[in-house]
Amino acid sequence: MRRLDKDSSGYVRQFREIALGERTPFALVLDRWMKDRESYASHSVISLDRATLNNFGHYLADVQDAP
Repeated sequence: MRRLDKDSSGYVRQFREIALGERTPFALVLDRWMKDRESYASHSVISLDRATLNNFGHYLADVQDAP
């Protein structure tokens, strides 16, 4: 990064937050997982998965925003 004259502070901060469990970037992984899962799971199971992931997302938001 330094050889390319780019500021690496954003990357360093994001890496540190993920490594320390302060940030959990699940969105990209979950999108791919759900797309794959939709190819073989029933609609009712997909609905349950979405509800569970929604609740988990709310939990993560609450925990990450807590002081």
